[in-house]
Amino acid sequence: MNTSYLRRKIVEFISLETNVLVLSLTGFLLNFAAQTFQPFTSLYLMSLGADVAQVGLAFAFLSFAIAIVTLPGGMIADRFGRKMLIVVGNFTGFLCYFLLVLIGPWQLAVIVLFIQSLMSTFYQPAYTAIIAESVPDEERGNAFGTFFFIVSIGYFVGPMVGGYLYGFGGFSTILYGAGFLGVSGSLIRLVWIRETLTGKRRKTVDAVRIERSRRSLPHFGRDLKFLTVVSSMVGFVYGVMFPYVPVFATEILNISKFDLGLMFSVSSFAQFMISFPAGKIIRKVGTKTLMTLANICSSALIVPWIYSPSISFAICIYTLTGVFTQLFTIANQTLTSNLTSIETRASTIGLITTVSGLVGAISPYLGSLIWIRINPQSVFLVVTAVGLLTSIPLIAIKERMLVERDASSRLEAHN
Repeated sequence: MNTSYLRRKIVEFISLETNVLVLSLTGFLLNFAAQTFQPFTSLYLMSLGADVAQVGLAFAFLSFAIAIVTLPGGMIADRFGRKMLIVVGNFTGFLCYFLLVLIGPWQLAVIVLFIQSLMSTFYQPAYTAIIAESVPDEERGNAFGTFFFIVSIGYFVGPMVGGYLYGFGGFSTILYGAGFLGVSGSLIRLVWIRETLTGKRRKTVDAVRIERSRRSLPHFGRDLKFLTVVSSMVGFVYGVMFPYVPVFATEILNISKFDLGLMFSVSSFAQFMISFPAGKIIRKVGTKTLMTLANICSSALIVPWIYSPSISFAICIYTLTGVFTQLFTIANQTLTSNLTSIETRASTIGLITTVSGLVGAISPYLGSLIWIRINPQSVFLVVTAVGLLTSIPLIAIKERMLVERDASSRLEAHN
Protein backbone atom coordinates (compact mmCIF):
# COMPACT_ATOMS: atom_id res chain seq x y z
CA MET A 1 0.00 0.00 0.00
CA ASN A 2 1.29 3.47 -0.89
CA THR A 3 2.72 5.26 2.16
CA SER A 4 1.20 8.61 1.26
CA TYR A 5 -2.19 6.94 0.76
CA LEU A 6 -1.94 5.28 4.18
CA ARG A 7 -0.95 8.55 5.78
CA ARG A 8 -3.88 10.33 4.13
CA LYS A 9 -6.32 7.69 5.37
CA ILE A 10 -4.97 7.95 8.92
CA VAL A 11 -5.32 11.72 8.80
CA GLU A 12 -8.88 11.43 7.52
CA PHE A 13 -9.71 8.83 10.15
CA ILE A 14 -8.71 10.86 13.20
CA SER A 15 -9.60 14.28 11.73
CA LEU A 16 -6.09 15.71 12.04
CA GLU A 17 -6.74 18.75 9.89
CA THR A 18 -3.95 21.28 10.45
CA ASN A 19 -5.94 23.57 12.74
CA VAL A 20 -7.29 20.64 14.75
CA LEU A 21 -3.79 19.22 15.09
CA VAL A 22 -2.19 22.53 16.15
CA LEU A 23 -5.00 23.41 18.54
CA SER A 24 -4.91 19.91 20.00
CA LEU A 25 -1.15 19.72 20.55
CA THR A 26 -0.91 23.22 21.99
CA GLY A 27 -4.08 22.51 23.94
CA PHE A 28 -2.24 19.61 25.55
CA LEU A 29 0.65 21.92 26.50
CA LEU A 30 -1.60 24.68 27.84
CA ASN A 31 -3.88 22.32 29.72
CA PHE A 32 -0.94 20.48 31.22
CA ALA A 33 0.35 23.83 32.48
CA ALA A 34 -3.04 24.93 33.82
CA GLN A 35 -3.83 21.58 35.45
CA THR A 36 -0.67 21.61 37.53
CA PHE A 37 -2.36 24.43 39.47
CA GLN A 38 -6.10 24.70 38.82
CA PRO A 39 -7.24 21.58 40.72
CA PHE A 40 -5.51 23.00 43.79
CA THR A 41 -6.91 26.55 43.54
CA SER A 42 -9.13 26.12 46.60
CA LEU A 43 -6.20 24.83 48.63
CA TYR A 44 -4.01 27.66 47.32
CA LEU A 45 -6.50 30.27 48.55
CA MET A 46 -6.82 28.51 51.90
CA SER A 47 -3.01 28.52 52.21
CA LEU A 48 -3.21 32.32 51.94
CA GLY A 49 -5.73 32.48 54.79
CA ALA A 50 -9.18 32.02 53.18
CA ASP A 51 -11.80 29.82 54.88
CA VAL A 52 -14.50 27.68 53.24
CA ALA A 53 -17.03 30.52 53.01
CA GLN A 54 -14.42 32.87 51.54
CA VAL A 55 -13.42 30.22 49.00
CA GLY A 56 -17.08 30.03 47.97
CA LEU A 57 -17.22 33.80 47.54
CA ALA A 58 -13.98 33.73 45.57
CA PHE A 59 -15.27 31.12 43.13
CA ALA A 60 -18.55 33.00 42.76
CA PHE A 61 -16.49 36.06 41.82
CA LEU A 62 -14.45 34.02 39.34
CA SER A 63 -17.61 32.50 37.83
CA PHE A 64 -18.89 36.00 37.20
CA ALA A 65 -15.95 36.47 34.81
CA ILE A 66 -17.42 33.78 32.58
CA ALA A 67 -20.77 35.53 32.53
CA ILE A 68 -19.51 38.94 31.46
CA VAL A 69 -17.00 38.16 28.70
CA THR A 70 -18.23 35.21 26.65
CA LEU A 71 -20.97 37.09 24.82
CA PRO A 72 -18.76 40.03 23.76
CA GLY A 73 -16.01 37.50 23.04
CA GLY A 74 -18.32 35.59 20.72
CA MET A 75 -19.48 38.77 18.98
CA ILE A 76 -15.89 39.92 18.43
CA ALA A 77 -14.96 36.48 17.08
CA ASP A 78 -17.86 36.59 14.61
CA ARG A 79 -16.91 40.09 13.52
CA PHE A 80 -13.10 40.04 13.43
CA GLY A 81 -12.09 36.39 13.41
CA ARG A 82 -11.10 33.56 15.72
CA LYS A 83 -7.30 33.32 15.78
CA MET A 84 -6.11 36.52 17.47
CA LEU A 85 -8.79 36.28 20.14
CA ILE A 86 -7.50 32.84 21.08
CA VAL A 87 -3.83 33.87 21.05
CA VAL A 88 -4.32 37.06 23.09
CA GLY A 89 -6.51 35.26 25.63
CA ASN A 90 -3.98 32.45 26.09
CA PHE A 91 -0.97 34.76 26.36
CA THR A 92 -2.39 37.26 28.85
CA GLY A 93 -4.13 34.58 30.89
CA PHE A 94 -0.91 32.68 31.55
CA LEU A 95 1.02 35.87 32.35
CA CYS A 96 -1.23 36.08 35.41
CA TYR A 97 0.38 32.95 36.84
CA PHE A 98 3.62 34.85 37.34
CA LEU A 99 1.74 37.53 39.28
CA LEU A 100 0.22 34.93 41.61
CA VAL A 101 3.71 34.06 42.86
CA LEU A 102 4.09 37.59 44.22
CA ILE A 103 0.69 37.74 45.95
CA GLY A 104 0.33 37.71 49.73
CA PRO A 105 -3.31 38.32 50.78
CA TRP A 106 -5.88 35.92 49.37
CA GLN A 107 -8.05 38.87 48.33
CA LEU A 108 -5.38 40.10 45.89
CA ALA A 109 -4.94 36.56 44.60
CA VAL A 110 -8.65 36.44 43.79
CA ILE A 111 -8.37 39.67 41.79
CA VAL A 112 -5.50 38.24 39.72
CA LEU A 113 -7.41 34.98 39.26
CA PHE A 114 -10.42 37.01 38.13
CA ILE A 115 -8.32 38.69 35.42
CA GLN A 116 -6.92 35.30 34.46
CA SER A 117 -10.46 33.89 34.22
CA LEU A 118 -11.55 36.83 32.06
CA MET A 119 -8.76 36.24 29.56
CA SER A 120 -9.13 32.47 29.60
CA THR A 121 -12.89 32.66 29.00
CA PHE A 122 -12.96 35.51 26.48
CA TYR A 123 -11.86 33.31 23.58
CA GLN A 124 -13.85 30.14 24.35
CA PRO A 125 -16.62 30.77 21.77
CA ALA A 126 -13.91 31.32 19.13
CA TYR A 127 -12.28 28.06 20.22
CA THR A 128 -15.36 25.97 19.55
CA ALA A 129 -16.09 27.86 16.32
CA ILE A 130 -12.61 27.45 14.80
CA ILE A 131 -12.58 23.69 15.40
CA ALA A 132 -16.07 23.26 13.93
CA GLU A 133 -15.13 25.35 10.87
CA SER A 134 -11.83 23.55 10.24
CA VAL A 135 -13.47 20.28 9.17
CA PRO A 136 -16.46 19.18 7.05
CA ASP A 137 -19.81 19.22 8.84
CA GLU A 138 -20.04 15.45 9.11
CA GLU A 139 -16.57 15.23 10.71
CA ARG A 140 -17.26 17.53 13.66
CA GLY A 141 -17.78 14.68 16.11
CA ASN A 142 -14.42 13.20 15.15
CA ALA A 143 -12.75 16.62 15.25
CA PHE A 144 -13.96 17.39 18.76
CA GLY A 145 -13.19 13.83 19.83
CA THR A 146 -9.64 14.15 18.49
CA PHE A 147 -9.18 17.53 20.12
CA PHE A 148 -10.35 16.36 23.54
CA PHE A 149 -8.38 13.12 23.14
CA ILE A 150 -5.07 14.97 22.79
CA VAL A 151 -5.89 17.82 25.18
CA SER A 152 -6.88 15.32 27.88
CA ILE A 153 -3.28 14.13 28.08
CA GLY A 154 -2.51 17.45 29.74
CA TYR A 155 -5.43 16.99 32.09
CA PHE A 156 -4.25 13.66 33.41
CA VAL A 157 -0.53 14.45 33.59
CA GLY A 158 -0.87 17.96 35.01
CA PRO A 159 -2.51 17.30 38.41
CA MET A 160 -0.11 14.46 39.24
CA VAL A 161 2.90 16.64 38.34
CA GLY A 162 1.40 19.52 40.30
CA GLY A 163 0.93 17.37 43.40
CA TYR A 164 4.51 16.14 43.02
CA LEU A 165 5.99 19.64 42.53
CA TYR A 166 4.11 20.94 45.56
CA GLY A 167 6.34 18.76 47.74
CA PHE A 168 9.44 20.52 46.39
CA GLY A 169 8.71 24.24 46.20
CA GLY A 170 5.05 24.66 47.06
CA PHE A 171 2.74 26.69 44.85
CA SER A 172 5.52 29.03 43.63
CA THR A 173 7.23 26.25 41.67
CA ILE A 174 3.94 25.20 40.13
CA LEU A 175 2.99 28.74 39.10
CA TYR A 176 6.37 29.58 37.52
CA GLY A 177 6.29 26.39 35.45
CA ALA A 178 2.67 26.86 34.39
CA GLY A 179 3.27 30.45 33.33
CA PHE A 180 6.31 29.59 31.21
CA LEU A 181 4.63 26.69 29.41
CA GLY A 182 1.42 28.65 28.84
CA VAL A 183 3.14 31.64 27.29
CA SER A 184 5.21 29.32 25.06
CA GLY A 185 2.10 27.50 23.83
CA SER A 186 0.42 30.83 23.05
CA LEU A 187 3.33 31.87 20.81
CA ILE A 188 3.15 28.55 18.94
CA ARG A 189 -0.52 29.20 18.25
CA LEU A 190 0.30 32.67 16.98
CA VAL A 191 2.55 31.15 14.31
CA TRP A 192 0.67 28.02 13.29
CA ILE A 193 -3.09 28.51 13.68
CA ARG A 194 -4.97 29.29 10.46
CA GLU A 195 -7.86 31.75 10.62
CA THR A 196 -11.14 30.20 9.41
CA LEU A 197 -13.15 33.42 9.03
CA THR A 198 -11.43 34.85 5.96
CA GLY A 199 -12.06 35.91 2.35
CA LYS A 200 -15.26 34.65 0.78
CA ARG A 201 -16.43 33.07 4.03
CA ARG A 202 -16.14 36.43 5.86
CA LYS A 203 -18.15 38.14 3.10
CA THR A 204 -20.76 35.41 3.34
CA VAL A 205 -20.95 35.88 7.10
CA ASP A 206 -21.34 39.66 6.81
CA ALA A 207 -24.05 39.39 4.16
CA VAL A 208 -26.02 36.71 5.95
CA ARG A 209 -25.71 38.65 9.21
CA ILE A 210 -27.40 41.60 7.47
CA GLU A 211 -30.08 39.26 6.14
CA ARG A 212 -30.66 37.80 9.59
CA SER A 213 -30.96 41.23 11.13
CA ARG A 214 -34.15 41.60 9.08
CA ARG A 215 -35.67 38.26 9.97
CA SER A 216 -35.27 35.55 12.58
CA LEU A 217 -34.96 31.76 12.33
CA PRO A 218 -37.62 30.50 14.78
CA HIS A 219 -37.03 26.80 14.09
CA PHE A 220 -33.67 27.06 15.85
CA GLY A 221 -34.91 29.24 18.68
CA ARG A 222 -36.62 26.47 20.58
CA ASP A 223 -33.70 24.05 20.60
CA LEU A 224 -31.14 26.69 21.52
CA LYS A 225 -33.36 27.82 24.41
CA PHE A 226 -33.47 24.29 25.79
CA LEU A 227 -29.72 23.96 25.26
CA THR A 228 -29.24 27.19 27.23
CA VAL A 229 -31.30 25.73 30.10
CA VAL A 230 -29.14 22.59 30.01
CA SER A 231 -25.93 24.64 30.03
CA SER A 232 -27.20 26.78 32.89
CA MET A 233 -28.01 23.75 35.02
CA VAL A 234 -24.63 22.21 34.22
CA GLY A 235 -22.97 25.52 35.11
CA PHE A 236 -24.82 25.54 38.41
CA VAL A 237 -23.73 21.98 39.17
CA TYR A 238 -20.11 22.73 38.26
CA GLY A 239 -20.05 25.86 40.41
CA VAL A 240 -21.49 24.11 43.45
CA MET A 241 -19.19 21.10 43.19
CA PHE A 242 -15.81 22.06 41.69
CA PRO A 243 -14.43 24.35 44.44
CA TYR A 244 -15.14 21.78 47.12
CA VAL A 245 -13.89 18.54 45.56
CA PRO A 246 -10.28 19.06 46.74
CA VAL A 247 -11.44 20.35 50.13
CA PHE A 248 -13.85 17.43 50.65
CA ALA A 249 -11.23 14.94 49.47
CA THR A 250 -8.53 16.19 51.83
CA GLU A 251 -10.63 17.07 54.89
CA ILE A 252 -13.44 14.49 54.79
CA LEU A 253 -11.97 11.56 52.84
CA ASN A 254 -8.48 12.16 54.30
CA ILE A 255 -6.75 12.06 50.92
CA SER A 256 -3.24 13.53 50.77
CA LYS A 257 -2.31 16.20 48.23
CA PHE A 258 -0.28 13.68 46.25
CA ASP A 259 -3.17 11.19 46.19
CA LEU A 260 -5.51 14.06 45.30
CA GLY A 261 -3.32 14.84 42.30
CA LEU A 262 -3.28 11.13 41.47
CA MET A 263 -7.10 11.00 41.60
CA PHE A 264 -7.38 13.94 39.21
CA SER A 265 -4.73 12.43 36.93
CA VAL A 266 -6.27 8.95 36.75
CA SER A 267 -9.67 10.46 36.01
CA SER A 268 -8.18 12.66 33.29
CA PHE A 269 -6.37 9.68 31.80
CA ALA A 270 -9.68 7.85 31.51
CA GLN A 271 -11.16 10.94 29.87
CA PHE A 272 -8.22 10.93 27.50
CA MET A 273 -8.88 7.32 26.52
CA ILE A 274 -12.62 7.82 25.96
CA SER A 275 -12.15 10.95 23.84
CA PHE A 276 -10.75 9.13 20.84
CA PRO A 277 -13.76 6.82 20.22
CA ALA A 278 -16.23 9.53 21.29
CA GLY A 279 -16.84 10.64 17.70
CA LYS A 280 -17.74 7.09 16.69
CA ILE A 281 -20.01 6.71 19.72
CA ILE A 282 -21.81 9.92 18.76
CA ARG A 283 -22.36 8.61 15.24
CA LYS A 284 -23.70 5.32 16.53
CA VAL A 285 -26.07 6.39 19.33
CA GLY A 286 -26.70 10.04 18.47
CA THR A 287 -25.50 13.25 20.08
CA LYS A 288 -28.50 13.93 22.32
CA THR A 289 -28.82 10.32 23.45
CA LEU A 290 -25.17 10.22 24.47
CA MET A 291 -25.49 13.51 26.35
CA THR A 292 -28.53 12.25 28.25
CA LEU A 293 -27.01 8.91 29.25
CA ALA A 294 -23.68 10.49 30.18
CA ASN A 295 -25.41 13.14 32.29
CA ILE A 296 -27.45 10.59 34.24
CA CYS A 297 -24.44 8.37 34.93
CA SER A 298 -22.07 11.18 35.93
CA SER A 299 -24.68 12.66 38.28
CA ALA A 300 -25.55 9.37 39.96
CA LEU A 301 -21.90 8.38 40.56
CA ILE A 302 -21.33 11.38 42.82
CA VAL A 303 -23.25 9.67 45.65
CA PRO A 304 -20.94 6.65 46.10
CA TRP A 305 -17.91 8.94 45.78
CA ILE A 306 -18.78 11.04 48.84
CA TYR A 307 -19.17 7.86 50.88
CA SER A 308 -15.96 6.24 49.63
CA PRO A 309 -14.64 3.67 52.13
CA SER A 310 -11.07 3.91 50.78
CA ILE A 311 -8.78 6.03 48.63
CA SER A 312 -8.74 3.44 45.84
CA PHE A 313 -12.55 3.35 45.76
CA ALA A 314 -12.71 7.15 45.63
CA ILE A 315 -10.27 7.21 42.71
CA CYS A 316 -12.22 4.56 40.79
CA ILE A 317 -15.59 6.27 41.20
CA TYR A 318 -14.18 9.71 40.43
CA THR A 319 -12.60 8.24 37.31
CA LEU A 320 -15.90 6.81 36.08
CA THR A 321 -17.56 10.15 36.73
CA GLY A 322 -14.87 11.82 34.62
CA VAL A 323 -15.46 9.41 31.74
CA PHE A 324 -19.16 10.22 31.51
CA THR A 325 -18.48 13.93 32.00
CA GLN A 326 -16.06 13.87 29.07
CA LEU A 327 -18.56 12.10 26.83
CA PHE A 328 -21.16 14.71 27.78
CA THR A 329 -18.74 17.56 27.01
CA ILE A 330 -17.75 16.27 23.57
CA ALA A 331 -21.36 15.56 22.63
CA ASN A 332 -22.38 19.00 23.89
CA GLN A 333 -19.75 20.73 21.73
CA THR A 334 -20.93 18.74 18.72
CA LEU A 335 -24.62 19.46 19.34
CA THR A 336 -23.97 23.18 19.82
CA SER A 337 -22.05 23.32 16.55
CA ASN A 338 -24.78 21.43 14.73
CA LEU A 339 -27.48 23.81 15.97
CA THR A 340 -25.63 26.94 14.85
CA SER A 341 -24.22 28.28 11.59
CA ILE A 342 -20.93 30.00 10.88
CA GLU A 343 -22.25 33.56 10.79
CA THR A 344 -23.55 33.46 14.38
CA ARG A 345 -21.87 30.42 15.91
CA ALA A 346 -19.40 32.18 18.21
CA SER A 347 -21.99 34.79 19.26
CA THR A 348 -24.56 32.09 20.05
CA ILE A 349 -22.02 30.10 22.08
CA GLY A 350 -21.10 33.31 23.89
CA LEU A 351 -24.74 34.05 24.72
CA ILE A 352 -25.35 30.53 26.04
CA THR A 353 -22.19 30.69 28.14
CA THR A 354 -23.13 34.13 29.46
CA VAL A 355 -26.53 32.94 30.67
CA SER A 356 -25.09 29.78 32.22
CA GLY A 357 -22.29 31.87 33.75
CA LEU A 358 -24.77 34.19 35.45
CA VAL A 359 -26.53 31.16 36.93
CA GLY A 360 -23.23 29.53 37.87
CA ALA A 361 -21.90 32.69 39.51
CA ILE A 362 -24.11 32.23 42.58
CA SER A 363 -23.55 28.50 42.97
CA PRO A 364 -20.07 28.44 44.62
CA TYR A 365 -21.26 30.64 47.47
CA LEU A 366 -24.44 28.59 47.75
CA GLY A 367 -22.22 25.52 48.01
CA SER A 368 -20.32 27.08 50.91
CA LEU A 369 -23.59 27.86 52.73
CA ILE A 370 -24.76 24.26 52.33
CA TRP A 371 -21.35 23.03 53.52
CA ILE A 372 -21.41 25.20 56.66
CA ARG A 373 -25.10 25.18 57.62
CA ILE A 374 -25.96 21.55 56.76
CA ASN A 375 -22.95 19.32 56.09
CA PRO A 376 -20.30 18.77 53.39
CA GLN A 377 -22.07 15.72 51.93
CA SER A 378 -25.20 17.77 51.19
CA VAL A 379 -23.26 19.89 48.70
CA PHE A 380 -22.74 16.87 46.49
CA LEU A 381 -26.25 15.48 47.03
CA VAL A 382 -27.65 18.76 45.67
CA VAL A 383 -25.32 18.40 42.68
CA THR A 384 -26.69 14.90 42.01
CA ALA A 385 -30.32 16.06 42.20
CA VAL A 386 -29.85 19.04 39.89
CA GLY A 387 -27.71 16.97 37.54
CA LEU A 388 -30.42 14.33 37.12
CA LEU A 389 -33.04 17.03 36.51
CA THR A 390 -30.89 18.38 33.67
CA SER A 391 -31.99 15.41 31.57
CA ILE A 392 -35.51 16.86 31.26
CA PRO A 393 -34.71 19.91 29.07
CA LEU A 394 -32.03 17.87 27.31
CA ILE A 395 -34.55 15.29 26.11
CA ALA A 396 -36.73 18.13 24.76
CA ILE A 397 -34.07 19.18 22.24
CA LYS A 398 -34.68 18.05 18.66
CA GLU A 399 -31.38 16.86 17.27
CA ARG A 400 -30.58 18.33 13.86
CA MET A 401 -27.71 19.83 11.88
CA LEU A 402 -27.38 23.20 10.18
CA VAL A 403 -24.69 22.71 7.56
CA GLU A 404 -22.36 25.48 6.42
CA ARG A 405 -23.39 25.30 2.77
CA ASP A 406 -26.85 26.54 3.75
CA ALA A 407 -25.34 29.94 4.48
CA SER A 408 -23.92 30.22 0.97
CA SER A 409 -27.15 29.07 -0.66
CA ARG A 410 -29.17 31.61 1.32
CA LEU A 411 -26.71 34.31 0.28
CA GLU A 412 -27.02 33.38 -3.39
CA ALA A 413 -30.80 33.40 -3.15
CA HIS A 414 -30.65 36.78 -1.42
CA ASN A 415 -28.50 38.23 -4.18
